[in-house]
Amino acid sequence: MEKLVSVANTESKTIECLPIEVLLIILEYLSPQERFNLALTSPTISNVLPYCKTWIFSKKSSKTMTKFNDTVKRVETFVLRQGGSSISPVSFYALGMFHNELKHFECNDIKSESVRHLAQFCKNLQFLSISSISSFDDKDLRNGFQNLQVLKINCYSNEMKSADYFLSLKQLKVFELQDAVINIDSKNVSVIEEPAPLEVLGLSYCKGSLMHIIRKCTQKLRSLDVSFTEIGDEEVQILVEKSPNIKCLNIEQCVLIKSTGFAHIGKKYGPNLDYLNVKGTSIFNSAISDLFGKCPKIIEQGILNLSWCMDLTNDGFVSVLTIFNRCLKSLVTFNTYISNAELEVLSNICPNLEELDIGGCYSVSDEGILSVLRRCKGIQDLFRYQYVN
Repeated sequence: MEKLVSVANTESKTIECLPIEVLLIILEYLSPQERFNLALTSPTISNVLPYCKTWIFSKKSSKTMTKFNDTVKRVETFVLRQGGSSISPVSFYALGMFHNELKHFECNDIKSESVRHLAQFCKNLQFLSISSISSFDDKDLRNGFQNLQVLKINCYSNEMKSADYFLSLKQLKVFELQDAVINIDSKNVSVIEEPAPLEVLGLSYCKGSLMHIIRKCTQKLRSLDVSFTEIGDEEVQILVEKSPNIKCLNIEQCVLIKSTGFAHIGKKYGPNLDYLNVKGTSIFNSAISDLFGKCPKIIEQGILNLSWCMDLTNDGFVSVLTIFNRCLKSLVTFNTYISNAELEVLSNICPNLEELDIGGCYSVSDEGILSVLRRCKGIQDLFRYQYVN
């Protein structure tokens, strides 16, 4: 027993002697609760704990936030996964006031008043990710955030009036709005002489004034997500003019993009595209061969997902399969009109296929599947689930 006590004391002294910088690195690997528990066992840890710069919580309350603000100093990263609406704006007022060095903030379901306090005090904030099931007050969002580089907002189908303000931020590189009804005064947009140098733009599930945002995109834009929006050929034409260097494009369920839009995408973006999502679009037979025929990097990756592309028929499937040829490794055609005839072609010209998903494809029978299995020896995953009434 005496020997065990002696060893424990030696280890304790070793921990006590570690540099503060090392102790802080060790604490970064622990959850907040683990940190506080550890602090109860060591005066040294207790003294170092307040200087941890990164804090990630699954959930908090106003009471625990008060304790946090009283204990911890100089926070640079604060993340709250859920429960933001249960915390009073006063707690976020204290967070902003006591931790004005904050650079990274994430919080789900936060109140608009709480955002106003962050804007007021956290002048160095560079990363902001927030969501709210109620509307954000326009004045609260226009109250600061001049140094933001990354902004992510989920509006849960509420109105967003401040998009034009963020488009004017000089350092903003990533701007992702989700499920927002965008309402922008065209006069506010027209006075923006130097738009934000956006490299990533996300407008997934957004409605409203998308064209005003697209018109302020620049040549620096590299990634665009407009999935589940109502953009059409007109918006695509503006995009290829304003932002010709896009490498990642998500147009899933953009059913208003027609032949002209797909032609613009293929001609301007095709050669440099690293990622392209056309699931659920209205792409048809001639457009699909023209589009993918101009996307060598996509072909080289060997991944093709045409789920919910209901305008494709035999000719369209065969043409795109011919383009991919031996490069094709993964094919997903969930809920399309693909049939045994196309699978016969697939098995002949795409022998390196490893994954096939034909769920919801009622024109496919066991015969078509067997033809693929006989010739594509590398098949590892096969999905053929059907709806059951």
